[in-house]
Amino acid sequence: MIDLHMHSLYSDDGEFTPENLIFQCKEKGIHILPFSHGPQLCPGGL
Repeated sequence: MIDLHMHSLYSDDGEFTPENLIFQCKEKGIHILPFSHGPQLCPGGL
């Protein structure tokens, strides 16, 4: 299973640490998980 969009607590709408998200995904059998983040982490853009 793949989750193509998730936010950690470093985004405005995330609530879990990246480590906690990885743990939760492993428990659910998700093997590929990209993180999305808010613009505050890339102030100059990508």
